[in-house]
Amino acid sequence: ASGAIAGVMGAYIIRFPNAQIRTLVFLGPFIVFPNIPAMFFLGIWFIQQALYGIASLNVPTNIGMESGGIAYWAHAGG
Repeated sequence: ASGAIAGVMGAYIIRFPNAQIRTLVFLGPFIVFPNIPAMFFLGIWFIQQALYGIASLNVPTNIGMESGGIAYWAHAGG
């Protein structure tokens, strides 16, 4: 399922490269609704997947056991 989400995000950026996403942001007691570029969210997601992928390299695995079962590098690579 997460691979499908990665594909949809990539297709969205290709189809709507200049899209803005109206986002709810809490600034203390204030609530604002800035328009943030969709590319920003894709970049944050990519960095998160890369960091999780790097962190998963250090997880010791036992023979016959997986290290969590999430292919972070496949998500980031598309």
